[in-house]
Amino acid sequence: HGDQPQRAADAAQPGGRVVGRERLVWVAHTSLQLEPDQPVPLIVYQAPSLSRTEAIRALEDAGRTWRITCNVREINGVLAALRAGIGVAVFPQSLIPDDLVRVTGTLSLPLLGDVDFALLDNPRAAREPVDALVSAIVARSSLGANA
Repeated sequence: HGDQPQRAADAAQPGGRVVGRERLVWVAHTSLQLEPDQPVPLIVYQAPSLSRTEAIRALEDAGRTWRITCNVREINGVLAALRAGIGVAVFPQSLIPDDLVRVTGTLSLPLLGDVDFALLDNPRAAREPVDALVSAIVARSSLGANA
């Protein structure tokens, strides 16, 4: 992959509009200790999950062993497991809670790709309110200038 990781996912689907792009990063509690030869303890969403897939892909590409220490259904489970110090999780860079830290470099974990955030709408919905909401989101998004 060189110095530039591959993109984790292309969220653009037919009818979707990309409104943001974020770097995915490894996140943990400051209490987590991990030796370079230890399997990486993963906190992941149940499959299918973009962050789960990207975490495993990056670790396997880097030749790192891993194990799932916690398999969750929603964000509250991820946060509880992280705060308990039982592993690492993948988050978009801008969504890291204040009490958790980015640990990509600290724990010598491989770089992760980017993720696109896209708006998908219901084609059966009334166009005027949908268009107004999409316009407001795009105007405030990281890609609003490119829209």
